[in-house]
Amino acid sequence: MERSYVVAFNRDRDFYQLPASLAAVGKLQSLVTDLYLPDALEGGWLSRTLGLGHRHCGAVPSSLVRWSPEALWLQMTSLRIAKNERQRSEVFRRIDASLSRVAGREAQRSGAGLFLYSGYALEAFEMVQNADAPRLLFVYHPQGDHVRRILEEDFSRYPEVEFSHRRHLGEIAVNEGNRVAEEIRRATGVACASTFTAESIRPCSDIGVSVVPYGCFPPVHANFGISRGSARPQVLFVGQGTQRKGLHHLLKVWREGLYRDAELTLVVNQVDPGIAGMIDLLPTSPQVLEGLTRQELANEFERADVLVLPSLVEGFGLVYLGALAAGCHVIGTFNTGLPDLRAPEEVATVVPPGDLEALHAALRTATTRAAKEGFDRDAIRSFAATRSWENFRAGIRKFVDDSERIWNKSGDFELPAKY
Repeated sequence: MERSYVVAFNRDRDFYQLPASLAAVGKLQSLVTDLYLPDALEGGWLSRTLGLGHRHCGAVPSSLVRWSPEALWLQMTSLRIAKNERQRSEVFRRIDASLSRVAGREAQRSGAGLFLYSGYALEAFEMVQNADAPRLLFVYHPQGDHVRRILEEDFSRYPEVEFSHRRHLGEIAVNEGNRVAEEIRRATGVACASTFTAESIRPCSDIGVSVVPYGCFPPVHANFGISRGSARPQVLFVGQGTQRKGLHHLLKVWREGLYRDAELTLVVNQVDPGIAGMIDLLPTSPQVLEGLTRQELANEFERADVLVLPSLVEGFGLVYLGALAAGCHVIGTFNTGLPDLRAPEEVATVVPPGDLEALHAALRTATTRAAKEGFDRDAIRSFAATRSWENFRAGIRKFVDDSERIWNKSGDFELPAKY
């Protein structure tokens, strides 16, 4: 008998691509979430007026979605009155637990397996611990101790990021604790989007970890033309202005002469005060943008020659894929999902995290190339097309098939590592 699965997460994580992958082959029992637009309202005036168009995916029928009224109510009430990040994190933990309990009850009722995102799995896994069904887990963010060591070492070199550093450590303490580690321990199979994330959870897992890299949507415009040169190359950073994203590294190397030859645009939010001070001290002021819509961000990708995101810690880095789909050359670090894309030199440059000399060299090479012959944007877009969301969905289905094959053979679960 074909096995189906209950999936659970809050909001519109990963554009609903994981449940979509199962729905495509009739393996989605239900998606448990907080709010999902009914099929009849998708694309209508009400969804546009309320800004809820992103809370629906055509590949996931609303008939397969189960809401958690408690999770929705907590976001409409307790989350709005939370006074600080700690209180907000505590509310989110209650939301996660609520969704997990609904998923567990749905699995018990239907006899389906569980395929849950990390943070939403503990209660459900406990409820079906002895059931004859797989308990699959998708871990989307690198885990505690691994992350903490990286951030502490960087902070010892750059104390100006103290504000966001302390915040990151607080997030690890409140958001993770032992919850995700216990989910990993109880899971019968684990997948994640990057090798970097997989390496961070190896100490928690006695089974192999499959790596299924994320994908990208096709660009809105069909043709950018072949390569172009630019007198003033455009360099773009997209992300939070915090230690974890490595913005302080970019600013340090930018002031070492790069500002003379290229223009920098920062699409940022939640900027660390220490990093904001570094922006103010640059010899020439970069353009700083925030609160962009998805279309406005897509426009920035199209305008830029190079995207740079020198993250210290990144579960994957979806902005890399958005930039590639627009024909941008991207610069990132090994502590992201960029290495898993296996992009050629024309498409991407990967540098060690925190290595300012390597970052400076990569930016110098890229901006010089952009100013002279330019990058072949069509070639970059063609590569991005080979790293589509359909590739991700196919990878998820293969992970599930492998899981079932081993489960059915032995009643146990021991997947080989895929990296």
